[in-house]
Amino acid sequence: MQLFFLQSMPQGDMGSLASQFSSIYDTVKIIVFIMSGCFGLAAGIKIYQQWQIGHKFHITMQIAGWGAASIFLLLAAFIIEKLLL
Repeated sequence: MQLFFLQSMPQGDMGSLASQFSSIYDTVKIIVFIMSGCFGLAAGIKIYQQWQIGHKFHITMQIAGWGAASIFLLLAAFIIEKLLL
């Protein structure tokens, strides 16, 4: 089990490590954008459902919560990119 983790560790000098991290980060950034889009779609469906049922009182709180979750994901990806790359 320990050998598996040692084999998955990046090897090389700092330049190659930076390029390996950059390629991994690009994939993670795409996944974060997809997740943010999925959160937006789920929020739209849930809010539409609440609107059709007639629970208009809770819609504002749900919009704020789902929007904050999506913005948090996007800002986290942006901050990590600026700090580490």
